[in-house]
Amino acid sequence: MNYLHFCSMRFILFINLILMFNQGWTQSPQYWEKQGDEAAAMGNWPEAFDAYRQSFELDSTVFDRRIKWAQSSYEMREDALAIRLFQSAIKLDQGKIFPESYYYLSKLNQRNGRYDEVVFYVKKFKQRAKVKKDLKPLLEESELMMASAQWALNQVAVDSIQWKPFSYNSEKGEGQPYWNNDSLYYMSWKDEGWRILKTDTSMGTLNELLYNWEGKPVLHTVDYDGGQWGVGESASKNLVLLHRNGNSGAWKIHPSVNEALGNSTMPHIGLWNGMTYLIFVSDRNGGKGGQDIWLSRFSNLEWSEPFPAGTINTSWDEIEPRFIHGELYFSSNGLLGFGEFDLYKVSGSPGAWGVPENLCLPINSSKNDIGFDILKTKVGERWVMGSARNANGCCQDIFVYEWNKESVDLTSVITIPTDIKRIEQWLPLKLYFHNDEPNPNSWDTLTQWTFTECQISYLDKEQMYIQQFNEDFQAIEDWESFKDVELVKTYNRLQQVLSILESRLMLGDSITLTVRGFASPLADGKYNQNLTSRRIGALKNEIRMFRNGALSPYLDKTLFIQAIPYGESNSKNVSDDKKNLRQSVYSSSARMDRRIEIEAIEWKKH
Repeated sequence: MNYLHFCSMRFILFINLILMFNQGWTQSPQYWEKQGDEAAAMGNWPEAFDAYRQSFELDSTVFDRRIKWAQSSYEMREDALAIRLFQSAIKLDQGKIFPESYYYLSKLNQRNGRYDEVVFYVKKFKQRAKVKKDLKPLLEESELMMASAQWALNQVAVDSIQWKPFSYNSEKGEGQPYWNNDSLYYMSWKDEGWRILKTDTSMGTLNELLYNWEGKPVLHTVDYDGGQWGVGESASKNLVLLHRNGNSGAWKIHPSVNEALGNSTMPHIGLWNGMTYLIFVSDRNGGKGGQDIWLSRFSNLEWSEPFPAGTINTSWDEIEPRFIHGELYFSSNGLLGFGEFDLYKVSGSPGAWGVPENLCLPINSSKNDIGFDILKTKVGERWVMGSARNANGCCQDIFVYEWNKESVDLTSVITIPTDIKRIEQWLPLKLYFHNDEPNPNSWDTLTQWTFTECQISYLDKEQMYIQQFNEDFQAIEDWESFKDVELVKTYNRLQQVLSILESRLMLGDSITLTVRGFASPLADGKYNQNLTSRRIGALKNEIRMFRNGALSPYLDKTLFIQAIPYGESNSKNVSDDKKNLRQSVYSSSARMDRRIEIEAIEWKKH
């Protein structure tokens, strides 16, 4: 073999090694993770999600890859997957490396309407994140999530409002509906972008409004004083407010209401105290943060310098303002609500607003609810709303509701209210007690204790339980889980149930709760029979004392407790050895046996 041939062979071998290395690199978890990082930095979450998935499937042992795939799952609204990934991350690090797992689980449960889970995970997040300064913004948001979840747990749906899907909904997404005179306008997505569609009150015909400016569609048009307002996209990719005289004139950027460095969109017209206002949304400087509602007053044939709407704006986003029958309606994700964007209304006038009022259930949901309007008719009202409640929250549909004041409901069918159905889904509701409580060492069947006092007594004994486990970390972890889920979370759910009962009883309904008692086998059968009677009595006392006696007038009149003091549990795994308290009192199986259960609810309409 000559020297040239030898060099040639070495060069070919070198090239093959490079190709093999490159092929191996492009199939490595590091390669896909890098691809995901680049896509995520650009906000391209579909590509990031797929890249992180491939990276994780190739090597799931790296903690950061699990977190990255979980975060991209959250952004892609793959909620079930995201919850599973964040929960598995917590099992690995107990929230110490990445406490944000608790934050994301709070957000995920909020947008799926599981508000008791929100309360649970926010508390966990606050415990882990309070020492980290960089998590302060998330902690502030968590405070709003906690308050919103606690508020949402006490809300009751108006059963008479039954939304129906708009007949022109498609798979692409429709939203932001509003009445413009007697026509319904809304936005619809096509592959090339948004377009504006229009239908009349009969909703029998559909037309596309082909308004253009600078070669791009004009959206969100509204008529006023013989002219039109609309929204266009400038050469710098900013959203700008356009105006034209008449319905056939040229669209022009309105000079006095736009901001060079910000976006302006979603125009509407409002009338307060005899003055006309242009209401719109902007992220320009001078607001409270995010997207805010701004106003411009029409006076002396000119529109004034825009000013922020003031107290109704938050540091989050306020969008889709509507002036409806003297009140301002809008969507916000920065006020107490059910999750993501909710719909609100506020009375008053610019500079003198009242307190924004959540439109509640079933107008709002845990998903994005954006855009609401009402058209008065001769016989009632026609409501329209944009909401993502029928999907995973990414794409909206339009829903309609028609209220006819002259119609009379002659049906005799009684529908079980939504809030009663919610209680039924929670049953059996299990309430747990410490050993021999309430009233230890007593043969009484009655007690003065409330369930709240029983709960406090149980939680006060936490260190006693932990000491019994003698550094058995699995047993301690089981106790922590039992405390968080079976004690604290269940107690909060009981408060929700009592709040719902109050709202139904105030309407004149009649309710019967069936409650069954259980006890561990540490004492004899007759003693346990009396003990479970006391425990059911503690629940009855809790009901009597709820909200300073709000339910007391209804007890034994329209609110009945059907008690079944069952006595000793049939569990074969619970020790009755009084010398081995770790097993007979403190063990997981013993804890689970000391309970009462609200096992059924019977509701009768007034």
